[in-house]
Amino acid sequence: MGLSHRRANMAKPLVAIAGFLLATGCTNTDWTPVNGPLERPISEAQFPYAIPSSDDGLVIGLSFSGGGTRAAAFAYGVLDGLRTQSASNRARPLLDNVKFISGVSGGSVAAAYYGLFHDRIFEDFEQNFLYANAESDLRTSFGPGVIQAALSGGINDQTRFPKWLQKNLFGDATVNDLLERTPRIVLNASDIYNRVPFTFTFQTFNAICSDPSSVLVADAVAASSAVPIAFVPIVMKVYKENCTNPLPSWASVAASSQGAGAKIQATAWAWKKYRDDPEVNFLKLADGGITDNLGLSSLSVFLESLSGPQKLVDLARIRRLVVLVVDAGQQQTQTWTNTAAGSSGIDLAVASIDTGMSSSAQANFDLFGQLLRRWRQAAVSARCHMDRLDIAKISDARPGWRCGDIDVAVLHLSFDVLGAARARQLSMVPTRLSLPAEQVDEVIQAGRDAVRMTPWALREQIALH
Repeated sequence: MGLSHRRANMAKPLVAIAGFLLATGCTNTDWTPVNGPLERPISEAQFPYAIPSSDDGLVIGLSFSGGGTRAAAFAYGVLDGLRTQSASNRARPLLDNVKFISGVSGGSVAAAYYGLFHDRIFEDFEQNFLYANAESDLRTSFGPGVIQAALSGGINDQTRFPKWLQKNLFGDATVNDLLERTPRIVLNASDIYNRVPFTFTFQTFNAICSDPSSVLVADAVAASSAVPIAFVPIVMKVYKENCTNPLPSWASVAASSQGAGAKIQATAWAWKKYRDDPEVNFLKLADGGITDNLGLSSLSVFLESLSGPQKLVDLARIRRLVVLVVDAGQQQTQTWTNTAAGSSGIDLAVASIDTGMSSSAQANFDLFGQLLRRWRQAAVSARCHMDRLDIAKISDARPGWRCGDIDVAVLHLSFDVLGAARARQLSMVPTRLSLPAEQVDEVIQAGRDAVRMTPWALREQIALH
């Protein structure tokens, strides 16, 4: 199945804005860093060196793509679908087996809200966000002030969208609050100077020697959603003088190992620069979709950081590990390939942006699948070499247990699973932070149906036998 990540409705106004950037001027853009220094070292015990397990051995991970309110609505629909679905031989909902979620841009809003409030999301998220006008405090129309702001770094700075998120959704909750809860939530932005994903995790905060309790969830979500030009990048300071902990060993290995993959290696090198490069003192974070619109890079780093299955304390309990890539990306809806003439400059610019993002997403999807299969091989090897007494205890508790009985799968839940006609209709929903209620309802239902209409995922590949 192909991966399409069309964001034409967002990119068109941005390209149009670029055409107006002929004036000069300045604005009072807020570039204040949103993070504080590390008061005490982050213990390696806080790094997630284990994939969480569950009582029945089924572990589900979710990755929510970007795409504004459309992506948040699709992610919400999938969560609700998992809440009402169960595997063929169980009564408990599949949502109980979700142990980690990665979110990008609009998907990060849903991921963060579920991570903080759990089932409350089904009570008030629709009214608080999906049906709300999150653009109410934003500059969205042209004018001299908008052009000047764009020239100064972005049209909307952190006095706007982050404050709206804080007031209406997340309050004073911090990234530390998010990281200490289950399921594990990872929010993804892009370090646009070092050209790598920036993940809001204990390991990344350790790399920049900053305290995760100093950063509001609202600021992290805003960073994940900060489309260039439309938004000023969120600024994070690197507190080199507070660095006492070394980088994790996997990062040092990955920085010098081609076997880790280019994305993993680039992340490791960026972390080293945070510590060692005297010119890297402030990070500028923008939309996570720039580097990975599926949010899989953070999960790839997580798999790489496991540093060997011997650290997976729940390893023996896992029987099925499934990652559902919840992709609200749009199909191509332009028709300028029907004739030799056509394709405006804006269309070509949008197509170029989409092509780069789509290619990156495809590469990240493939890399994650490779890493997951490699993890399974190492996990099987570790389980088969466990102490005989431990194996006997497991076998007594689970008759028929075998060391090689681990299945893994990466499944793509996109609009495509709903059929070509419906996928095209859903692709017409714009990438905005304010949508008509009928479009929100349409996308929410699409998420529910995507769960319900993929029996190949929910019965054949993750049902326990």
